[in-house]
Amino acid sequence: MSNLTSRFFKGVQLTRNEIWQSFRPNQGNKPKGGNWDTGYTIEGDELIAFLNIGAVGRTGYDFENAYDSETELVTWFRKPNSHSKQPTFTKLLDRNLKSHFFARWDSKNTKFTYLGLGRILSFQDDFPIENDQKQFAL
Repeated sequence: MSNLTSRFFKGVQLTRNEIWQSFRPNQGNKPKGGNWDTGYTIEGDELIAFLNIGAVGRTGYDFENAYDSETELVTWFRKPNSHSKQPTFTKLLDRNLKSHFFARWDSKNTKFTYLGLGRILSFQDDFPIENDQKQFAL
């Protein structure tokens, strides 16, 4: 288990590169492309989820991600064609991955606000969204 969890404080705003450097302090800047530039990535036993809320992502997807600041409930829609039987989600459902949630409300903003560590309360496979893609909601 990583000892890096204490580096993130709810409400702090960080760029993807700053988050990358928290996990890989001696590896310089984050490379362009790949999982670090999409909806989520895994570092060891930790999942780092990047959510756009109320904003179309840079890939053109407009997921109905949401965050209720009073209850701290996150609704997270996963990438197309993902489902609960995939290894990443099996690990999440079995609580073998910690999940860090970072959100932004403007996709032009390079900083994400740390919402905290999450745990799954419910999930649904094959959740339809407007463009008929199948998504995974946590």
